[in-house]
Amino acid sequence: MKTDRRDAVMLVRALRNDDLSRVHVPTVEDEALRDLVRAWSAAKQDLRQARQRLKSFLLQHGVRYSGTANWGPAHRRWLSEFVFTAPWSQMAFEEHRRAIEDRIAQCERLETALREAAPQWRFHPVLQALQALRGVQFTAALGILAEIGDLGRFERPRQLMAWLGLTPSEHSSGGTRRLGGITKTGNGYARKLLIETAWSYRYPA
Repeated sequence: MKTDRRDAVMLVRALRNDDLSRVHVPTVEDEALRDLVRAWSAAKQDLRQARQRLKSFLLQHGVRYSGTANWGPAHRRWLSEFVFTAPWSQMAFEEHRRAIEDRIAQCERLETALREAAPQWRFHPVLQALQALRGVQFTAALGILAEIGDLGRFERPRQLMAWLGLTPSEHSSGGTRRLGGITKTGNGYARKLLIETAWSYRYPA
């Protein structure tokens, strides 16, 4: 049974009663930059996974690094010099290392592209203002702003916090009011970046 007419009537009534929620549509430029930011984020995630796979592979063979800083210059030099006695194990090891180096190169290419694009973006002044805050680095500031877009679309700070899923959940009944943890219903990536920058502010390196 088709309900096009019925749906149209419901939409008109909702519009008349001001019951429709506005949906923000990013500009072509904003969406393009957000695509680039998300590509960089995905590459960083791929790099973390590639490193974890290599670490698991080495542990499987009882190989442990005796140094302190994993993935630093000394660790990468140690990896480049390590050799398995079994040729096939060595081949698998080299493929794991190659995957990591490829992901590092990809992350560097994408970050370079982001740094070249940022000064041309209409929200570049806001980006610079965010970076002036302690704990907010370039990629974090750009990621947060690319996901949120135009901050002016939020009339009050609470609306922005709700969009980010950072407002407390509430379970109330009768005269009892119970507040829980944050709702986590908003943009997960922007919320993750904000939490990371908050930790960087609280515990600076």
